[in-house]
Amino acid sequence: ERKEQEERTRQAQVDLTEDIERQQEAERKQRLREQYEAIKQERVNAERRTKMEEQRLAQLADAKPTRNTDASVQPNAAQAGNRGVDEGIKARYIAALYATTRANWNSSLAAENTRCVVTFTQIPGGEVIEVEFRLCAYDAQGRESVERAFRKTPMPYSGFESVFERNITLTLCHPEEACLR
Repeated sequence: ERKEQEERTRQAQVDLTEDIERQQEAERKQRLREQYEAIKQERVNAERRTKMEEQRLAQLADAKPTRNTDASVQPNAAQAGNRGVDEGIKARYIAALYATTRANWNSSLAAENTRCVVTFTQIPGGEVIEVEFRLCAYDAQGRESVERAFRKTPMPYSGFESVFERNITLTLCHPEEACLR
């Protein structure tokens, strides 16, 4: 009878260990599912932001002034009286900077309906070498997400050499529509 009692105790311990392992495995699978869903949602948000930026770029391209059709004027000539700067390409450059930043930014880490004014320094080629927060009420996590967005990929450069600026100031906001008000 003592051996039977020991065997039952040992079997209960084995059963308990198996139950704990099953529970741990279920919890691990649940965490993986949650991580997968979070990544899926982030991807959907990034795709939505990309589409919005593409629409904004298209609107900017549609809004640019019509060019002179005189044959003596080159089609890509800079506007006279503006120190040789073509405002159309400048607007596209700024829009491309915003699009790149937004595509790289995990804005869910930023405070909603709050503007963040950021000045960044870049070198030719678009690599960002410094990020400075001007007026930004984001917490440390929100600021880190903004800085990662600026440093993740080079900023647009090719095709914008004529309007390239080393120091640029952009205003970010989440959701983006809050900055338009």
